[in-house]
Amino acid sequence: MGEKEEITSNPYLSLFGPGFINFVQKNGGHYTKELAIQFSQQQYQKLKHTGIYRCVRPEMIPYQACYGDSLYTDAVLKYYTGTISVDGKPTTPVSGGNGSKGMAAAQKGMRFVNKTVYVFGGGRNQADIAAGRFDCSSFVRWAFEQVGVNLRPMTSVTTDTIKVQGQAINPKDMQPGDVIFFDTYKIDGHVGIYLGNNQFIGDQSSTGVAIASMAPGTYWSKVFNGRVKRF
Repeated sequence: MGEKEEITSNPYLSLFGPGFINFVQKNGGHYTKELAIQFSQQQYQKLKHTGIYRCVRPEMIPYQACYGDSLYTDAVLKYYTGTISVDGKPTTPVSGGNGSKGMAAAQKGMRFVNKTVYVFGGGRNQADIAAGRFDCSSFVRWAFEQVGVNLRPMTSVTTDTIKVQGQAINPKDMQPGDVIFFDTYKIDGHVGIYLGNNQFIGDQSSTGVAIASMAPGTYWSKVFNGRVKRF
């Protein structure tokens, strides 16, 4: 992975953007939840006049920390095992990981966030992958392949071939890195990788590869069918 890809695919950037890494470096060089809140407050004060930002967590309203999600990074770093780059210099996250292949696969998939086009049946040859053309199952297959987990050959992967592999997990015990299924156009019609905090990364038809919310009341919470697999 090249330096640019490292910078754009780590959990510090998932919701805050590259400015947060430099902010951390200028304020001691170590991530803390307090720094995340402070950064969110400063950015929100600059941008609240636009009317496009709101607090995704009610507990952040008193702090007026309504830019991004101040607590998201803190949650994800518990499972993150890679390195991050700050001004071109690799550093190690404060929190260690649990060695989850699934979280490592999700981290690899971050490179495609907002950079792909959803194509049903796409992602089953190298030309599609190079062009960022995936559907949900081919994206999950590709992500796991990057960390040494083979979820069937590239040309024949589907949600149905993925769901019969791996270890079945009770949804009450679901952890970041687990593969989750949704009943959309059919039973198990959509698949993604759970990130924790009621979020998952997947290739959605409306967005391409993106982080989506499955918080209570959302579309994805309603179609989540409870099938969870661990690889």
